[in-house]
Amino acid sequence: PPEKTEEEIREQIEDVGTYPTVDIPSRKLRSSSLSSFGVKTALSEEDGTTPTHLYKPITKEGKLSGYYVKTVSKPSYEWSIGDVKNGDLFGWSEAKSSGAYRLIITEGHEDAVALHRIFEMYGDPEWHPAIVSLTNGVNSVGKSLARQADDINRLFKEVILCFDDDEAGQKAIQEAMHILPDAKSVILPKKDA
Repeated sequence: PPEKTEEEIREQIEDVGTYPTVDIPSRKLRSSSLSSFGVKTALSEEDGTTPTHLYKPITKEGKLSGYYVKTVSKPSYEWSIGDVKNGDLFGWSEAKSSGAYRLIITEGHEDAVALHRIFEMYGDPEWHPAIVSLTNGVNSVGKSLARQADDINRLFKEVILCFDDDEAGQKAIQEAMHILPDAKSVILPKKDA
């Protein structure tokens, strides 16, 4: 496709900001959890109610710089709009302002949303941890964590790595432990959150 101008990209990002946030039943994601991370949903042009795309916001130094866009239907496709390169951890603005004792870092954006929902359902609100995910999955461990390691260590007393229970996730844990040596890792009962 032809490249968009800065103005066209800015308009598109502003337009996404007006989208609603609705439940995604096929992925068992609730609008309340999606909203906590600023995720927006596009609805079907045919019926106006079926969610078709997830727009996951990425910030740089706390300012919205773009979105990762992912189709809801299988097979899913993902691309970006705006500037998502070298962005903050997904959910970082919310985590910084949470005042939480514990930070949980997941591998993917949907993992963070799902984990947030688990704590909503079963956790004590007083002890709710801050939850973030790597900016771009396990391929971004080094860049994502190194940029924010000092802030993570300053703001949180405990850091837990909650990556997928597969070979890539295990490799990512090892890489993350070099950056955050005091972090703990959990073993999930399923492949991912």
